[in-house]
Amino acid sequence: MHRHPSPDRVRKSGVWCLVVGAMVLGAPACAAQAEPPPAAVAGAAQPDAQPAPAAAPTVTSAQVSGRAAPGGQVPTVELGDAIDVSIDGLRQWTVPSQGSPNPVPGTGKPPTQAQTGDPFQLILYLNGYPLRGVTVEAVRGDTITVRLRRTSDNRESWAALFARPKGDPVSITVGLPGKSPFPTSVPGPTINLRLYRPWVIVSSFVGFAALFGLFLVLARKHALLCDGDNTRPASQRSYSLARCQMALWTFTILGSFVFLRVATKDWDVLPTQTLILMGISLATGMGAAAIDASKQSSARNRLIELQGKDALTSEETGEVANLHSHLAGPTRDNWLIDILSDADGISFHRFQLFCWTLVLWVMFMASVYRNLAMPEFSDQLLTLLGISGGAYLGFKFPERKV
Repeated sequence: MHRHPSPDRVRKSGVWCLVVGAMVLGAPACAAQAEPPPAAVAGAAQPDAQPAPAAAPTVTSAQVSGRAAPGGQVPTVELGDAIDVSIDGLRQWTVPSQGSPNPVPGTGKPPTQAQTGDPFQLILYLNGYPLRGVTVEAVRGDTITVRLRRTSDNRESWAALFARPKGDPVSITVGLPGKSPFPTSVPGPTINLRLYRPWVIVSSFVGFAALFGLFLVLARKHALLCDGDNTRPASQRSYSLARCQMALWTFTILGSFVFLRVATKDWDVLPTQTLILMGISLATGMGAAAIDASKQSSARNRLIELQGKDALTSEETGEVANLHSHLAGPTRDNWLIDILSDADGISFHRFQLFCWTLVLWVMFMASVYRNLAMPEFSDQLLTLLGISGGAYLGFKFPERKV
């Protein structure tokens, strides 16, 4: 006889079935929730990933425009030459003048503002020194063309380059003004910087020597560097300190100008301090000439007055002789003694002017040789030379040269 289950038993059996079913159905979901996500597929785009920054452009090589160095040798360049600089990644770094920037490689997305730039704003760096004022002339793909020039903006950089040991190669890279230059390949590109061609310097020296020789001939024949009356023979007239100083600075500055123009291919090689220096020497020379002319005029007038008398005393007779000697001027001894002496022998104010002129001349020539630039003397040095010249002129009023 079949027995029917009780209602309570049926309810308990249904609950257990529901629990077991929930456990069976929830196991895959729990396993899926506990299982880590699968690794990203290599090369798949990540929607939330930030684009990697573009690699900085790298300078790889440099050569003279239109003239490749033979056999991979280091190119030799000089001022005025155009240089082709190859930069890996320049096109990706460049912002075109029209349209959107080139995409960053590997991302397909446009670069940020920090990753782009204008290649025409790049400047050269030689041995780490920025050549401001030297602009890019042309851009062709990953190559820019820059012409080496010396300007007022980069004169200090060129002075440092010229002062380096001769013959050492010069590293080259580019960058934006005021920012770090681009990195270079390893080994980095270098150039041999030739300051000037020997034959140009020799020809310039020969021309200057010919001009200076002509001046010496005229000075010897016409006493251009001497004091005294023009009626006396040039061989008997003594040398003038002021005229010799004026000639020294004239030919020093002229010769330096010719040399620097040939070496640097730059016309702007005369700093303001050099013009002041020339002005001080000219003012000293003109002041000395004016004082001598005044003395000559007074002596001539006094001589005319005495010669107009019917009879002269013994004192007046001696004065007439002294006036004739004064008008004739001092007699030549030798160059150094002449420029340092008056009637009483070697004078301190003349020696002082001679010493300071010599000191500044040595400094001037050293700067031209080492830095290929005329020196920019401090205001104190120029004032000191001016004071020495003023003292020389002040003592020249009572000075006797007989």
